[in-house]
Amino acid sequence: MRRGVLALAVAIGLAIGSAIPTAAIGLTQVNLNCDDGTSTTLVVDTDTLTGLTAAVQAMIDYPA
Repeated sequence: MRRGVLALAVAIGLAIGSAIPTAAIGLTQVNLNCDDGTSTTLVVDTDTLTGLTAAVQAMIDYPA
């Protein structure tokens, strides 16, 4: 009985320990810096990164 409980505890620990780091897979850290000295760091997925890249490029191409 003790071995079964120990095996179950180890299995649960391994399942939780391996599931938590995979939450960040596919995310990219992005640093945005502005001419006025402000900056921000974001962690985004690929769709958001594509949209952010397009938005920044649009501001470069067509400044206000």
